[in-house]
Amino acid sequence: MRLDVPHGERVPAGIGLAGCFLTTAKEVMNEMEVKLKPQTLYRKFPSRDVASILSQDRCELDNDFAGFIDEYETLSKIIPQHFTVIDFGCNLAAQCWFFRNHERYIGVDTIGMKRFRCPNTTHAVMSIQQWIKKYADRQPESTFAICNYVPDDTAVKMVRECFPRLFCFYPAGTSPMFW
Repeated sequence: MRLDVPHGERVPAGIGLAGCFLTTAKEVMNEMEVKLKPQTLYRKFPSRDVASILSQDRCELDNDFAGFIDEYETLSKIIPQHFTVIDFGCNLAAQCWFFRNHERYIGVDTIGMKRFRCPNTTHAVMSIQQWIKKYADRQPESTFAICNYVPDDTAVKMVRECFPRLFCFYPAGTSPMFW
């Protein structure tokens, strides 16, 4: 399974969910009618954890924005649960909740802040490039990589080269990585 579609690009023939053939990356995300709001997602975690995470200096999340959770909710429904999910550029990882029933959720980001976690969650505070060089060859065959809203061309290229099952999405860009 490879969902590697730049925003606005056509999905190759044969890619579809629930028997539908889709035409754009946006339609892939809209197919499963994602409805979960940030406040609803936050209620899945202990309130003291949510408060301490959202009150951190430099926190970009709030009650109206929990990250780009629509894509993650959809992906959690189509990635088999026996898979390890590696989320490159996970930020504070509120989306880990969607993968709580998967084998493992590994969040990789350079920010050294407290992050959301579920029992199957592991976090790595390092660059995507460092993580791939150190751990990529140790991952099981049943691994799915996510590189969502990561503006680093080199990191995106490495993820694409190292993981046959992946989702890479960035809504805009001038680099050839986005053509």
